[in-house]
Amino acid sequence: MSRTLIMDEDGVYDTASFNDRMLLGLKGTMSEAELHILKSRLQGGILNKARRGELVLPLPIGRERPAKAFSLGREADIIGRVSSRLP
Repeated sequence: MSRTLIMDEDGVYDTASFNDRMLLGLKGTMSEAELHILKSRLQGGILNKARRGELVLPLPIGRERPAKAFSLGREADIIGRVSSRLP
């Protein structure tokens, strides 16, 4: 192993030291767990918004969202031509 030092806000770690490598591995594992928890909470928030009927997703290109519904936009003729050629 090369004598590489890694530094973060908690300290300086030597990659040649077993204890430092173990601590860095543990920090990486904890970081991944935090990301997993954050992702789960974000998905839960999206589901709650959907249950309340407050979830607003972007519409496909060519669609416009007036008040609380959606309609074909100015590209309605293009959409009609393309969809008529699809099986």
